[in-house]
Amino acid sequence: MMYYAIEVCPTKKSDVLSLQYVIYTCFRKIFNVESKDVVHECETEFGVFPVTDVIDIRKRKFIVKYDFSENLLCQLCKKIVTILFVYCVSILSLVKFDSKYYNYFSLT
Repeated sequence: MMYYAIEVCPTKKSDVLSLQYVIYTCFRKIFNVESKDVVHECETEFGVFPVTDVIDIRKRKFIVKYDFSENLLCQLCKKIVTILFVYCVSILSLVKFDSKYYNYFSLT
C-alpha cells in the first residue's frame, strides 16, 4: 500500500528516507527492539528490501510494461517522446557547449 503508484512519481531523497523510516519504525515496534542491526536482520529475514531497491524494481517493471503495451495512447506518447528526444539531441549537437548554456540544455 505504501508503494502504490510510486513507479510513476518522481521521488526525492527525502521521500525515500521517509518511507524507509516508516518501515524501520514498524519493525522496531513489532519486534520491540532498538538496535539498527537487529531491525536490519529482521528485514532481511522477512524479505523486506530497502526502499530504493523496491522503487527501482517497480520503475523497471513499469517501463517494460509501458514499452511493450499495445495501448494506442501509450504508443502515441512513446512516439512523441522519441521524436522530442531526437529533436533535442539534434538541436544540442548544433549548439556550442558553453558552460553557462550546458545546464540549460542538458537532458538530465
